[in-house]
Amino acid sequence: MIFAGGASGTGKTTALERFVARHPDFVHLRASSILRDFWRPTEKPSPPELEENQQTLRNALLAKRLTSKTILDGHLTIPVGDHLFQVPASFFKDLPLRAFVFMQTEPRRLLQRKGIEATADALAMMEMLQRSELQQMRHVAAERGCPIEVVNPQEEDVLERVLLHYGTI
Repeated sequence: MIFAGGASGTGKTTALERFVARHPDFVHLRASSILRDFWRPTEKPSPPELEENQQTLRNALLAKRLTSKTILDGHLTIPVGDHLFQVPASFFKDLPLRAFVFMQTEPRRLLQRKGIEATADALAMMEMLQRSELQQMRHVAAERGCPIEVVNPQEEDVLERVLLHYGTI
């Protein structure tokens, strides 16, 4: 399994859908869709709901037949009120993880996609969120002994090479 993460609005889902359309032997799973299938809250969940969401998602993934061509689209850092929830490395225990792909986009573009004015505070917050997500991904990748790649999702040729590489080794 390849974990693809990044801040909400980065374009990861769109880029992954395009990739899977070109490579139908790959499977794109969205963490938020799996959670919604189990009637779990995905918009502004409370800390206890986030913990339950992680367990629900983990159990659902363990029940699936995951391969190197499975791409899980999700987040390792989730804003909760005025702090950030970090998905622990233990979430990935017993999952057949091959690599992490961090999708990074310029903060101004993220804000534009979300319809948020690009004020200095908003830009700083988006930069901090991306930095935190990348830092957590590096930490989890190191703990799990997996490689990590940083890719701009608009560079589809680079993303394609990375996904094909880790999906076939």
